Amino acid sequence: MVFPIVFLNFANGKVKGNIMKNVRTLLGSCLVILFLAVGIVPVLAQSGVIQYRVQEHETLYGISRQHGTTIEKIISVNPGLQPENLKAGQTIKIPTEARNSTQVAKEGGQHEVMEGETIWGISHKYGLTISELISANPEMNNSDYVLRAGSTLNIPSRNKSSARPSASSKPEQKAVASSQGKSKEIKIAIVMPMSGDKPEVGRCAEFYRGLLMAAETMKQRGKTITIYPYEESSDGDVLSILGQIEKNGVDIIYGPLYPSHFATMGVFTNRTGIKAIVPFSSKVESVNSCRNMYIVNTPAKVQNTNACTLFKKHFPGSHVVFLRTSQTQDDFVAAMKSNLRQDQYSELPMGFSNNDILSIASGKRELVLIPTDKSEGTLKETLTRLERLRSEMPKIKTVLFGYPEWEKFQETYVHRLCAADAYVFASFYYNPYDASTTSKMEAYKKRYGAPMLNFYPRYGLLGYDVGLQTMSNYFNYGKSFTTQVSSEAYLQSLLKFQSANKDGGYVNGNVWFMHFRTDNTIERISSR
Repeated sequence: MVFPIVFLNFANGKVKGNIMKNVRTLLGSCLVILFLAVGIVPVLAQSGVIQYRVQEHETLYGISRQHGTTIEKIISVNPGLQPENLKAGQTIKIPTEARNSTQVAKEGGQHEVMEGETIWGISHKYGLTISELISANPEMNNSDYVLRAGSTLNIPSRNKSSARPSASSKPEQKAVASSQGKSKEIKIAIVMPMSGDKPEVGRCAEFYRGLLMAAETMKQRGKTITIYPYEESSDGDVLSILGQIEKNGVDIIYGPLYPSHFATMGVFTNRTGIKAIVPFSSKVESVNSCRNMYIVNTPAKVQNTNACTLFKKHFPGSHVVFLRTSQTQDDFVAAMKSNLRQDQYSELPMGFSNNDILSIASGKRELVLIPTDKSEGTLKETLTRLERLRSEMPKIKTVLFGYPEWEKFQETYVHRLCAADAYVFASFYYNPYDASTTSKMEAYKKRYGAPMLNFYPRYGLLGYDVGLQTMSNYFNYGKSFTTQVSSEAYLQSLLKFQSANKDGGYVNGNVWFMHFRTDNTIERISSR
């Protein structure tokens, strides 16, 4: 199912919204067009309203747009109704504005119903709302009404200034690429599961909402973006979706989620030149042979290699002490050892003594302690031992260095991490104490009526950052967009794409060090 949203460039227009369940879209002076493939079941009307039976996969927002009304007006005539409790088969009231059907017929003409046509399709063809078509044809209000081929419908005329473009209409501002590759309009598609009860649905829906917030930011700068969300099924075939994407002239695809679709997507992007941004998985084999695939989640090998490079730049002359644990050694440790000379590191058991440290520290400027696994238990034990060491041997300069997974525990250990002068390497970082981040999260909560899910990364911020940076780069570079680093301000994720290999696509090579400073501030260190 496809729900294109067209952001048209009207002065001072504002668009806020989503089309999935539990999401509202608020309209300013900007026009948003949605096309929903749904069945219409009109039943007996009451004064000032019609009754409407909800179809499978419909949303309250979608229904409001079909009937030319708002979510708020529908809720006002349906006490207790909310977007989250809308169900297929439910009958709800839709407020309508009365029209003189005789006058409408004279103004607009008639339409002969063809085989296979629907009420929605006919109303959309003439730029009408369903309510307007029903008002012009009162017989549709009868509970036993059936739209039959060969019957004739009254078609009201529409004032040109208020008419909605049809499905074939083009956005007001046409895509133009300058000689430098810049574009003034782009079309994007989202291929993810966004309905149902599976755990991944919530994360994908949140990513999509963040992407919409990024699109709104671009729209406020005068850009035109057309968005086509497609429902991805874990056991379905994406070929039909890709066919629609190609037909619609999409420039960028965000997705897919499921690994079973990566290869098909890769072949498709090679053939069409459409760019596919895969935001979640770091294990996408197709990127090695598909030059238009972009992997946002940094692969572990790339992350470890780039972290080692940044480590050598930031800690020149420091001596590394690996603290062995009973857990499986992390791959990062092996990568570090291969980048250090034998005299640049030592190894001790986690239960080290002060004398063990003293013997290593002699003549060393600084000791960087790195436990060999990333578990929370190891973090807690390391902090406890380091606190005791610093208390008993304060003249020995030590810092703690750890893993991206520790970010999940930061709110529990943040003060202890700061006291330990700790560093954590990561490809993304959610800072709950950053003003810009908290402001965006509050805006998300206000718009969608719920906070972002408590996951790392925050998927709403991920959608916002990825959307803003990739859309901005496409506007600036067009199809030439490859490894350019966006100048956009990011909140959680910076994209620094690097070539996977000479024949393949691109992977995000960004790595930061998050420094928990002893003055209780957090510093983000980048090689940028």
